[in-house]
Amino acid sequence: MNWWLRATACDWGTDVLTRRSQSGWAIVMNGGVISYGSKAQKVISLSSSEAEIYATSVVAKHIKMYRSLLQQLGFCQQRLTLLLLDNEPCIRLLTEKRAYSRLKHIDLRAKFAVLMVDEGELLPVKVPTKFQPADLFTKILPFTRWKAVGQFLFGEDLNCQGVCSDDSQLDAADDVQ
Repeated sequence: MNWWLRATACDWGTDVLTRRSQSGWAIVMNGGVISYGSKAQKVISLSSSEAEIYATSVVAKHIKMYRSLLQQLGFCQQRLTLLLLDNEPCIRLLTEKRAYSRLKHIDLRAKFAVLMVDEGELLPVKVPTKFQPADLFTKILPFTRWKAVGQFLFGEDLNCQGVCSDDSQLDAADDVQ
């Protein structure tokens, strides 16, 4: 049986010219990344929660596609797909009916992910921001964090030869950032 892990993150309104947010995601299946990406959102979000729900809708479409593909290939997906989120209002929006009724302006993009939660395909899980692997695709990270997230997602020691010769240089680089 396969186990799935999805991480999604959003950097709210960081484009100085357009104030559009950046969505990022990584999809892990049985310990290996099978899909990842980063994309500027097409809408201008009025809150970080709204930007996060748009990012969640992007990854929800990918989840649906991969689950459907595996189903068609004869691999029934019986377990929920865990979705790592660091935005608590976004998690409430996905899991509580009352929260969604107050945010009708978010539209059908959010409803798609909400329906996947209702149908038992998706389980939003709170993860502390400092452990959010999808930040790799939306933020400039200190080198040691970038390396740790890369190792988590790609399951191997990243070859950083020529960048830093020892850990003291990594620590110094993090202090500058």
